[in-house]
Amino acid sequence: MPAIDGAPEGRDRIEMQEEGAAVRKAVEGLPGEVRSALVATVIDGYSYSEAAELFQVPVGTIASRVYRARTLLRAAMGDATEEV
Repeated sequence: MPAIDGAPEGRDRIEMQEEGAAVRKAVEGLPGEVRSALVATVIDGYSYSEAAELFQVPVGTIASRVYRARTLLRAAMGDATEEV
């Protein structure tokens, strides 16, 4: 029986939880500055400019760190995360 509210059920929900745990573990394994830039921009919603001001680095440094974080996450997740 499908969920009334559109939420995933059973196996789908378990797979989503396992994937979420794997992503969290991969993010936690990122080097500090790379992880901080990714979290600030992707999770906390700061623009690159805002993150650069927050960390007192050039905007290009934030862009490089986020790019590096995404590259490392793709490698850690076996290229399963196209939308990271």
